[in-house]
Amino acid sequence: MREDDRGQSELLGFLLIFTVVVLTIALVSATGFVGFNSAQDYQRTANAEGAFTALANNVDDVVRAGAPSRTTEIRIADASLSFEEEMTNISVAVDGEPLDLDGAGATGAIVYDSGTETTITYRSGALIRQDDGSSLLFREPDFVVTEEELILPVIRASSENPSTIGGTSSVDVWTRGGETDVVAENDSVDDNVTIELTTPHVDAWTRYFEQFEDGGPVTNVTPDFDENRVEVEIETERLYVTVHWVDVTLR
Repeated sequence: MREDDRGQSELLGFLLIFTVVVLTIALVSATGFVGFNSAQDYQRTANAEGAFTALANNVDDVVRAGAPSRTTEIRIADASLSFEEEMTNISVAVDGEPLDLDGAGATGAIVYDSGTETTITYRSGALIRQDDGSSLLFREPDFVVTEEELILPVIRASSENPSTIGGTSSVDVWTRGGETDVVAENDSVDDNVTIELTTPHVDAWTRYFEQFEDGGPVTNVTPDFDENRVEVEIETERLYVTVHWVDVTLR
């Protein structure tokens, strides 16, 4: 009787140890797999940020250095790249009178979508990263915001064939320079300048303009998250507004 009890105890002990080992291997495998995927997503997004920084610099070459065109390679492994014109509008008013931007209000945007709730957007010189609905401006536009002058170089990107490209290959973003229109050149401001942005990244732009509020020229920043809009009032003496036209092709 005792020998049978001993045999059952050894069998139960073996099954218990075997079960613990199997569960441990399964847990380590699952955790390692999740960690591996997270590391891949992080590296892929970091690479995309670097590529978009190069893209912004290349657009600057076209707009300011007079380069006829530039091409930027962006890898889109398990992601997508698109050109969008919706929800990327800017309007400017001086002392309550709107400026005529001649169709440049729709600034256009180049958007990288990782497929994991992370996007990176190029818009008029600025780079914005969005994670789970929260946005961060990691490259600011070339605006000059002071009490003496407000300089707004608006980059109007457009595309003859807006498209979305997905897959595991690389995409070449070809940017070609066009005309530059001077909308306001050393114009005097009696009261203030009002800027209104329509954008899906209201939080990022709100924080950007709020940095000029404390003792600075920005007197009011009014975000409207329901309407995807932020309105900014700036008290300054002189205004400069230029519109640089850039054609974008994804290929």
